[in-house]
Amino acid sequence: MNNNDLINWINKLIEDNELWKFYKSKEFRHLKEEVLREQHYECQECKKLGKITKADTVHHIQHVRKHPSLALSKYYTYEGKQYINLIAVCKSCHNKLHPEKSTIKKPKLIIVTGLPGAGKTTYVKKRLRNNLVYDLDYIVDAITYSNPSLEAITVANRLLTKFIEEAMKLKNINIYVIRSSPNQNERELFDRYQADYVEIEEDIEVCKSRRTISDEEFTRIAYKHKQYLASKEKNEDKYKERW
Repeated sequence: MNNNDLINWINKLIEDNELWKFYKSKEFRHLKEEVLREQHYECQECKKLGKITKADTVHHIQHVRKHPSLALSKYYTYEGKQYINLIAVCKSCHNKLHPEKSTIKKPKLIIVTGLPGAGKTTYVKKRLRNNLVYDLDYIVDAITYSNPSLEAITVANRLLTKFIEEAMKLKNINIYVIRSSPNQNERELFDRYQADYVEIEEDIEVCKSRRTISDEEFTRIAYKHKQYLASKEKNEDKYKERW
């Protein structure tokens, strides 16, 4: 597997939330066994403390998610010097090296934006699993038996804040909110919970062909979305960690 293929493969696994497939692959399993053997099945972290503990896995110094090109590399080079990238570790030390993998995780708020028909709901459904979703269209359908009205939309919108407040009290889940164009008050709400933003980009003509709303309504929403994107770009320095 060449480097470009490796990077593309790892990035696709990350996007699909299936990075575990890399660790089960024959390429990594063979490399893992080779590293364990070379390091005498001894935990390198425990050895720093003067203890000899059996190692049963290997740890990437340069994490796979951030450096997919090094996923199958024993070493990496920085400023002209070579450093070890894979070290043998015991389970306890590996958990300490990856606190983000704790069995109890804080919920993550993810805001999915885009034009009507862009594929926002499809994007979320592919990642749903044990997660929660606020989708205005589905909520309105649920409280009106698919007979939407302005009153129903108003009520559904008022549920957003409470939904996020209650959902953020849970553990081990992602919380998706689908909004075409979050307004300023909504963005302030989302930012209080350090939300990630995902923009689903699609050609506007494709979106129009998929729409289930009138031309007038589509034009109105598309205009608001354009304003939203302009506002996002204006504040890119403030939001550069999360946009």
